[in-house]
Amino acid sequence: MSLGGVDEIGKNMYVFEYGEDIVVVDCGSVFPKEDMLGVDLVIPDISYLLAKKDNIRGYLFTHGHEDHIGATPYILKQVPAHIYGTKLTLALVDLKLKEYRVDGIPMHVVEPRDTVQLGCFTCQFIHVSHSIAGACAIAITCPAGTVICSGDFKVDYTPIDGQVTDLQTFAHYGEQGVLAFLCESTNVERPGYTMSELKVGETFEKMFSQAEGRVIVAMFASNIHRMQMIIDGAIRYGRRVCFIGRSMVNVSRVAMSIGELQIPEGWLIDMDVLDQYPDNEILVMTTGSQGEPMAGLTRMAYAEHRKLQIRQSDMVIISATPIPGNEKFISRVINQLYRLGAQVVYSAMAEVHVSGHACQEAEFERIMTAIRAVRNRRAEMNVPPKKKAALYIDTQFEDTFRSGSMYMQRLAMASDVVVGGAMPTEDSVSVVTADAKIYIPMKELVDFDKERERLSTELKKTQDDLAFFEKKL
Repeated sequence: MSLGGVDEIGKNMYVFEYGEDIVVVDCGSVFPKEDMLGVDLVIPDISYLLAKKDNIRGYLFTHGHEDHIGATPYILKQVPAHIYGTKLTLALVDLKLKEYRVDGIPMHVVEPRDTVQLGCFTCQFIHVSHSIAGACAIAITCPAGTVICSGDFKVDYTPIDGQVTDLQTFAHYGEQGVLAFLCESTNVERPGYTMSELKVGETFEKMFSQAEGRVIVAMFASNIHRMQMIIDGAIRYGRRVCFIGRSMVNVSRVAMSIGELQIPEGWLIDMDVLDQYPDNEILVMTTGSQGEPMAGLTRMAYAEHRKLQIRQSDMVIISATPIPGNEKFISRVINQLYRLGAQVVYSAMAEVHVSGHACQEAEFERIMTAIRAVRNRRAEMNVPPKKKAALYIDTQFEDTFRSGSMYMQRLAMASDVVVGGAMPTEDSVSVVTADAKIYIPMKELVDFDKERERLSTELKKTQDDLAFFEKKL
């Protein structure tokens, strides 16, 4: 059951119920529409949960964006239960709960591939790439079958943290049979693929080299990976970093406290001392990328900020695209910045933002391939799954394999992985890659010649894919 997030952008909240057990995925909020006068925030209607509050076994969070955690202080106050999520996600939830003085909520930090048991539900977290650290899909299994919630995701082969989307675990559930795949659809109408976050870093390097005055960057405070990349670039150009905006200050402080954001000592300054440094030594990171009336950038644009006034030498970079419904707000802010003489850069002019959401062929198709419905029909017809090749991997190569190249990910989808132990030599053939040496015992294969041909085809396709991505990047 969806309490929000379907047929709308934001307010994500999904209820799974079997027998006397209920688990809830996400508790998001959404910005009010223009005609919602006097409304600050829109949250899901939880009347159904209030009637069954004793059956709720826990809340699972896919990631820490507002449209997935923004309603937590309001909902958990009325319907408390244990909550589960990755380190940064729960740190951001905890920040909200403390702000609204909601106490006594048990929190459980999980890692990707961890499994939690909540009543009759077995829930596993699956790592995905997104525009925030710690994003996960969640596979929820009960006696009726398995449902996978994708959360927000993209398939980025060069993510900032080096952790690619875990296609292998998606494929594992595909082989077992998936009852339903609840997939995000933000960019489902866009063909092609979503650019890597690394491209944004290259653009900012160029901007820093050109800027003669202060650089002011407006972005979502939760995009810690991009924040780190921008800060690293600014420091290389001798710019000190200043955070402005309540959420930017709070989130950066939380991220630094848990080790997700790192700033060398002496490079972070308070806005009270901005005027003590030359303009070409300043980077300001602020809120307001959506034109919110009370956010830092909006107040600067309308000369209402108590510490920072826009100057003609300033370069203002808006590292975001408008959420549907916010286009008018951010356009007004951009126009006002131009009136003040600032140089304004936004996504229509330069690659200062990439989406955190998947596009059609290169990403949605790849995920759907991993959990294709044809596999589910095998289970429905009681046909045993096709026997897979066994891959024996030397222990020293395990980490490399798990993070894996595109070739390794594809190979893993069709294989049972055995790590360590004696490496078989009889009746086996070696497949050597740049990542590891893998031994495939011939006796384990249903048809070795076809398997070898398939692997050769997959390797050729991977090489073509890599050449395509390198050309685009």
